[in-house]
Amino acid sequence: MERNPARCVLQSVSNVRLIRHRLPLELAEKGGYSSYTPDNDPTGVASTLTLPPGGEIGKLEVELEIDHTWVGDLIVELEHPNGTTVRLVNLPNCSGENIDTVLDDDAALSIQDDCQDDDPAYPAARYRPANVLSGFNNLPVGGTWTLTVSDNAPADTGVLRRWCLVPTTASGEIFSDRFEQ
Repeated sequence: MERNPARCVLQSVSNVRLIRHRLPLELAEKGGYSSYTPDNDPTGVASTLTLPPGGEIGKLEVELEIDHTWVGDLIVELEHPNGTTVRLVNLPNCSGENIDTVLDDDAALSIQDDCQDDDPAYPAARYRPANVLSGFNNLPVGGTWTLTVSDNAPADTGVLRRWCLVPTTASGEIFSDRFEQ
């Protein structure tokens, strides 16, 4: 996969990110994690990431890593601090396992249509999200963002491992800080 670790690495600076839940987050009730969202529950699990002020969004990419035994069960949504929400993954029609990719509006492949019935469900590449990330364009970068992952069918389970925002401001500046959860 085309990742640039320099753009998106774990940051431990307290003013860059806010952790509401420790990752990984279980998407199913198992191993004593009864407080996490159970299998087949559209409420899902939510993880937050707080970005400092820094201009308006010109382009946004999302790095996403989810271990799940049937990605066709998943809905993944990203919510801006002002409440604007974009559905990134919307019950893709495939039985493949696991997501570890970069979501990018300019990608040639689609997260909805190019899923493989294999592990990984998405071979190394960039994928267009179910709905465009440009829905966040011209909104302020700063604030607390929320990623929600829900499992919407019984039997298969999973874990949200990691997610990351790679914002570019409307002026074209890529943030020098990296924002990851």
